[in-house]
Amino acid sequence: MSVDNDVSSQCPYCGYPRFAQEHAPDCPENKSKVHEGPATTVRAETAAETPEQRIAAARQRLQEAVDTAKKEIKEAVKNGRLKNPGEHRADSSEIEDAKEIIEDLLAAHDLPKVTLPREYLKTVLSGGLKERETSYQRGVMAIVGTVGREPLLPDKEDRVVLELDLKPDEITPRFTGPEKIFVGVVAVRGTAVPPDKIRVIDPKAARPPKTGTERTDANQAK
Repeated sequence: MSVDNDVSSQCPYCGYPRFAQEHAPDCPENKSKVHEGPATTVRAETAAETPEQRIAAARQRLQEAVDTAKKEIKEAVKNGRLKNPGEHRADSSEIEDAKEIIEDLLAAHDLPKVTLPREYLKTVLSGGLKERETSYQRGVMAIVGTVGREPLLPDKEDRVVLELDLKPDEITPRFTGPEKIFVGVVAVRGTAVPPDKIRVIDPKAARPPKTGTERTDANQAK
């Protein structure tokens, strides 16, 4: 048997026939290694990476973008380019970055989520989620939710979470808050989301039932 046809002498990543032992660690197809070049660094992706790890990595990118944007706006105010943070408006590069972050999150299956009063759940499951007036822009109709962050669930409100199975081109980033930056708020393109694109996450079902011993346990912990 010739060396060229000996499987044991071939690179396990690309099949390179010679000097496999020396070649394999630096093989471009070896995804378990981060390959650094003069201009770019490619993030290693391994088969062992779990869905939770992919979501965590995508959310980390979102948080880093938020931190960077806030720092740049603070510097702009300090240098006099902006009078206050509220004067900031997202430019084309910020919009493109936000879209890429959304693509990363959805690729990791971290889907957009909307909260809804429980009393409207049956209506939504039968007729779909429809746009309504937003709470912070009177007269503006939209379906607004979050991606890459946990939705807000006030303790005194009985709400459920709706996870929307949408593609990146079906949602658009919104630039919100005092600095008008992308912090994970998104709006759905269109006027409705059909029932087959909605998955219900019930916060009550996720919480362990109260046993009546919580106060006793808390006192013992003191």
